[in-house]
Amino acid sequence: MIFHPRIRHVAAKGPVFIGQGPILSTFLSLSRNLEGFQFPATASANILESVAELTLAAMHHEDVHGLLPSMFQIKHELLTSSDRELLVERELMDRSQTDIAACRVFVCAEDGSTSILLNGDDHIWLHMTAPGAAFREIWDRMSALESALARHLRFAFHPRFGYLTGSPSLAGTGLRITFLIHLPALGLSGRRKRILERLEDAGLSAAPYFPVDGKAAGNLFLISNRTTLGEREEDLGLRMTEIVTAISREEERTRAELISRQKLLFLNACGRAYGLLRNTYLIPTSEALDALSIMKLGADSGVFRNFTRQDWAELLLECQPAHLCCRMNMNLSPAERGKYRATCFRERLDGPEAAPDEPGGEPET
Repeated sequence: MIFHPRIRHVAAKGPVFIGQGPILSTFLSLSRNLEGFQFPATASANILESVAELTLAAMHHEDVHGLLPSMFQIKHELLTSSDRELLVERELMDRSQTDIAACRVFVCAEDGSTSILLNGDDHIWLHMTAPGAAFREIWDRMSALESALARHLRFAFHPRFGYLTGSPSLAGTGLRITFLIHLPALGLSGRRKRILERLEDAGLSAAPYFPVDGKAAGNLFLISNRTTLGEREEDLGLRMTEIVTAISREEERTRAELISRQKLLFLNACGRAYGLLRNTYLIPTSEALDALSIMKLGADSGVFRNFTRQDWAELLLECQPAHLCCRMNMNLSPAERGKYRATCFRERLDGPEAAPDEPGGEPET
């Protein structure tokens, strides 16, 4: 079995990338370390075991457990590489923390909205997600959980530097706020790069969600805070929400201009993307993501009657490597993934049935 039963259960849940506009989802992560214990990078196995035991015991207190309904826990070492890759694809685990390490414990909500990693880069890594621009909604839940844990655990804190973390960039609040945003129209207009570069002046960063050869496959970007020191969590989150909302409005304005001034070219791009995905027999991830991006642009603009944001969000997950392996319940080579990815698109878009002998092909990029 290449997937843990619990992880397969999480994979069957609906996607969280379903914002009503260009802002698809919000991710918040909060890092904390226990006072009096070495940080994970230098701590012994005995220390890390003690940290895990203390934290798990705190989670079982009634005031904490009430904020963690339907949670399960798995020792990190029991997760296969496929499990960990799938959790990364579902935004439940950070790619930097997927390596097997002693005494790591993964805790997750059954609905996939909340995950906790013990003894990753920090003793405690809380992570929550929600569709759309949802900072306030997530922060209220996360703040309540952190406060409940703080009643049973002492967190490492410095009067000048705030909460101490394994990464200097997180010292202060320990909070990382990230928005996932879809910007195809700004990309087509040639204005996207300039707009995203200006984020640096606001202490933010923009990075491709799917980086391929220096480009953002699928026109998806992650906008995050670079530091946390010197700004209250609520102030930072609300400021970022305003900035990302302004970018979202610019994307929508550019989209409207594109349709009004170059409608035929726009419709042609949507039709070609639909035709590719509906009729493909072999397709790599990056090509699939780019076509899906245009399909979503068309869906948001009313071009497609029977292709919704929900369809797009589900296909975005289903076409990724670990989700394909989970669907087939087997390890797949790159070429096999390209074949089954194409089958997935044809099934969902009512394309032609597979020929008796489907083509093989070269490994995907």
